[in-house]
Amino acid sequence: MVLVCGKDKDTDKKVCIDLKADAIADIVFKIMNYNDKGFTNAMNEKITHEHRTLQQNYVRSSAKILTAYCDADTGTDMRNEASKAFACQVKDMMLKKNTYFPFI
Repeated sequence: MVLVCGKDKDTDKKVCIDLKADAIADIVFKIMNYNDKGFTNAMNEKITHEHRTLQQNYVRSSAKILTAYCDADTGTDMRNEASKAFACQVKDMMLKKNTYFPFI
């Protein structure tokens, strides 16, 4: 569970809800589907100003996601074959170079 908080736009009061990680992933995918360029810009802005440990965590998680996507039996067609190939290239590069993202 992840606690997500914000301000209610009508009352200006703090409102918090508990979300499961899969619910957050669903929200992220909906945002990316609606405005992928805006999402990319927002994530770039956020990561470049975060603590270095959080930057490392983000890249580590992204690498794990790409590796899992490469290994997943999702099937491919023209809509996703380039992303699947890229994910596998990242996995291969990480294996060849023994890439490790330490948690410091």
